[in-house]
Amino acid sequence: MEDRDPGRKPDSVKDALMDAADSYTELAEDLQTDLKSPNTMEEVLKLAERTSLEVLALLPLSPVYCPFCSIYTDCGGCENCKYAADYGICSETGSLYHQVLEAHYGLVGAIESFPGQSKKIVPSKGTEVAKDVLSIGASNLAKIAKNFRSEIQKASSPEDIMTVKKDFMIELVSDLPLEKVCSHCDLEHLNIIRAKEEALLGLDRHWAAA
Repeated sequence: MEDRDPGRKPDSVKDALMDAADSYTELAEDLQTDLKSPNTMEEVLKLAERTSLEVLALLPLSPVYCPFCSIYTDCGGCENCKYAADYGICSETGSLYHQVLEAHYGLVGAIESFPGQSKKIVPSKGTEVAKDVLSIGASNLAKIAKNFRSEIQKASSPEDIMTVKKDFMIELVSDLPLEKVCSHCDLEHLNIIRAKEEALLGLDRHWAAA
């Protein structure tokens, strides 16, 4: 079997990534709509938590979004994969991709555990400030998704796709709604900060070619 050209454009992956961008656009619209309802800080925090978890759930981390998986699935598999040669086989424990997933689920866990912690602390700023922060976050999310869709359309190689995708995920994780609300309202969220830093480090390292 002849190797498929690693420089070819993996259209199915690009299509999947553009669908992901559209999902984030919809999430941003839903957040703006949902912001009309909360009247208490507790309700705003629940909305911020739910949206943050949805942002993480939609991250394009699975093999469906990997151009190298698309190329090498029918060309000898992981043993011949160009990415695996530099970063290790993704399915192996300890690989950079495996570390990304571990850090990702660590961040999910930190966010899921926040409601119990938040009941013990009182924000120094009010509900309207928190809602304003979320509204700005929704606008930023829509902008990030729009830019990502445009950049993916222009990407012409697996390397380009990986770079654009990595930058996109780092932007999303850097701008999580719950973390932003906590920061602006002086709510203690050290566990989330630490977990976010680990997640960002993992994302940055898993495609250092950028």
